[in-house]
Amino acid sequence: MQNPMSLIGTFIKQGDPQFLKGILDKIDLLKFGGDMMQQACAYGKGEIVDLLLAAGVDADRHMADGWGPCHIACLNGHADVVRKLVAAGADVHREAADGSTPAGLAEAEGHAGVLEALGHAANFATL
Repeated sequence: MQNPMSLIGTFIKQGDPQFLKGILDKIDLLKFGGDMMQQACAYGKGEIVDLLLAAGVDADRHMADGWGPCHIACLNGHADVVRKLVAAGADVHREAADGSTPAGLAEAEGHAGVLEALGHAANFATL
């Protein structure tokens, strides 16, 4: 039998928000919400990020190694997703166990749009 999270991951990767809308109330979001958010951020699925945030998934939930949704979205160059995470309260300055930060990852990958999104986030944080 296929792992249910593997199946859900497939729908996230394909960007199927209608499917996700239909099953969100059946999923233990405290257990699986972080994994779902990380997958949506990795694939740049902003509409799915919106659904997960609306369902109460934490925009700043980090894995044991300190990597969180913002790290993953920055690494993969998804500025639109970064903006959504920032608006939902993600810590754009958090340093992971390996020393990486969202901005450092975006800079290393040459994602100028993500750096711009993070710059705006830093400006909002100081208001």
